[in-house]
Amino acid sequence: MGIRFYCEIDGFQDSWIDVSTVWTRKDEKQLLGVFDLDPYFNLMRAKAEACHIVLPDGTVVSDVSELTEDGLGDDIDLRLWGFVVGVLFRVREHLRSLGNLSARLSSNGAGPAQAPAKK
Repeated sequence: MGIRFYCEIDGFQDSWIDVSTVWTRKDEKQLLGVFDLDPYFNLMRAKAEACHIVLPDGTVVSDVSELTEDGLGDDIDLRLWGFVVGVLFRVREHLRSLGNLSARLSSNGAGPAQAPAKK
């Protein structure tokens, strides 16, 4: 099951993208190495599980395979475009933060961490 990201921009709140929570370092490196839209949308189509993007003319993009520069068209509002092309970066940061939160300290914060005493 993926994470659903909603567009929170007024007039575009009906748009959302579900993205897989299964990512590898290879996926992350691929995302961070993107300097062109084609590789970004290739990764988007691999990671997106579902979508509902409402374009300005009322057309709804609900097929992940249509998440392309051509599929979204040139008339897409720039704010909605920013949502679409930024969502993978948000997923990456969210997943990395979950990893950071999973760390457990071995001290109570009152002093340096110590290993348990050997018996």
